[in-house]
This record gives sequence, structure tokens and C-alpha cells, in this order.
Amino acid sequence: MTCAGDGTVTFTAVSGTARAVRRLDCTQPVTKAFRLTTAAPRLAVLADSATPETVGTAYMVRRAD
Repeated sequence: MTCAGDGTVTFTAVSGTARAVRRLDCTQPVTKAFRLTTAAPRLAVLADSATPETVGTAYMVRRAD
């Protein structure tokens, strides 16, 4: 996951009872990765910011067997 702009973004990944939350400062160029063992057949990724008009977000989901 990554973001750019002015502000912060909180990424939340949820699969069944599994949940991971990471907060990024978008003013610093950074990419964060994390592992999540899914607990359901579906995965939801949410990006939340108090200033959504000033940040851009991106994420990639990779499945490893």
C-alpha cells in the first residue's frame, strides 16, 4: 500500500475474523507491506482519510500459495 499528498491514510484489510490496520503519512514517500492470513473466502481493503481530497492511495493484493 502507498499514498501521496497532504495528510494520512489508514488502510484496513479484513477477511472474516482476520484484520490488519496500517496508517501512512502521505507527505513522506513510503510503501508499506504486511501479511494477512485470510479467514474467509473474501478480502476487503479500505482506505480512510480525514482529508480524502488531498491524498491519493494505491494498494496491491498478492496471493501466495
